[in-house]
Amino acid sequence: MSKEFFRESIEIHEFVQPKTVSRFIGIRGSALNSFEKAFNVKAVVVTNKGNISLRCNGEKDNVEKSIFKFYETIANLEDSLQTYEMDVPNDKVGFLIGSHGWSMNEIMRLSGAKVFCKQTEDNTSVAVIEGSHSKIQLAVELVLKRLERYSCLNQEKEDSYTTNLSRRIASGEETY
Repeated sequence: MSKEFFRESIEIHEFVQPKTVSRFIGIRGSALNSFEKAFNVKAVVVTNKGNISLRCNGEKDNVEKSIFKFYETIANLEDSLQTYEMDVPNDKVGFLIGSHGWSMNEIMRLSGAKVFCKQTEDNTSVAVIEGSHSKIQLAVELVLKRLERYSCLNQEKEDSYTTNLSRRIASGEETY
């Protein structure tokens, strides 16, 4: 009994973000190789003048199953890639980033999300957090804790004045 050899090519550029295709391929093609082994097909992602295609070769049943799984996988990857933006007071951005980016890198390391700050058109600051829902949730908690710590440190500075005179000097009031 001879198996029918089948070749299918799908244009995927219209509905998939390039970073999602990159995640489908994986580091050094590892995810694509696993995909090929799981369905016993040869799969290639081809780019040509901005068009992205997935080409699958193999037995007809395997190719059809792999195409179905491809759509399912891409849908899951798309769902898992989210972006969340939160306002950050301009005077707290430096504290959030930390010396040489240490605080921001620590938040990214602990949460697994990508975090960066940007200036908006109306000159306010925004923390942009990218990743899965759970990674974003953890990163938001860490950012809020960091900003809360900033507020506590500033409150301690304000409360550390022991006399009325030192409070007035610190606030710039006249002392005579």
